Amino acid sequence: MIYYFSATGNTRYVANLLAKELGDEAVSITDSSVDTTAVSEQKSKTESKADYYPILCFPVHGWRVPSIVEKFLKAHNLNTIEGSIYVVLTCGDDCGKTIDYLRKTASETGLSIAGAFSVQMPESYVGLPFMDVDRGDVEQLKIEKARKTTIPHIASVIRSKARGVYEVHEGACAYLKSKVFGGFFHHVLITDRTFSVNRMACVGCGMCEKVCQVENIQMGSDKKPIWKHTSRCMTCMACYHICPRHAISFNGMTKKKGQYFLSDKP
Repeated sequence: MIYYFSATGNTRYVANLLAKELGDEAVSITDSSVDTTAVSEQKSKTESKADYYPILCFPVHGWRVPSIVEKFLKAHNLNTIEGSIYVVLTCGDDCGKTIDYLRKTASETGLSIAGAFSVQMPESYVGLPFMDVDRGDVEQLKIEKARKTTIPHIASVIRSKARGVYEVHEGACAYLKSKVFGGFFHHVLITDRTFSVNRMACVGCGMCEKVCQVENIQMGSDKKPIWKHTSRCMTCMACYHICPRHAISFNGMTKKKGQYFLSDKP
């Protein structure tokens, strides 16, 4: 079974590609986490399809693990299923020490990591002055490389049941990025209180509400989005990227930034 979390579509795309390569099934953790028994049930349904360890796919957020992934691991305790997992990270450039943070969370449930991989996908975080989406040609090159080369390779390693494989691009200054910048990102920038909507541009389509993986947006009586301030927001930027009128902004940083959302299935 392949469990994934995806915001702007990159990780969903990768998880579905892996599922096709391995003859397995990909399920979103935002779906399975509704029922605490869903993980075990999904595993029992697919035991005949694959006999390797479960696979966990998620995007790197601020060179660390998204909070929703940590909560998923603690709530479902995959250790009761297999004891080990393969991990596939998606990132715009590099991953820093994300796996180190994941190991800490996994160890709390007695879970080990059989192998870890990273897949470079189009950039989607636009919440800082120096960050923007990739050019269109770069987006396509990243997607094509993932589809034709990276994912088939990862599938072959997993299919062989190899353990101890570590193919994660940490990048330069990995510790600094995860420890310092990552700390700032997770303690300061992860908030829904700096999102706003241009009420004149917004057409009330509700796409932002539908795409929010943590149900943190609702449409008001005037059919404009309202962020609930529930502390569940991960600033994944899905609401910003999906808006057809570019009406959503974050912290005043996104006015002239691009948008990216991968809805295509492999």
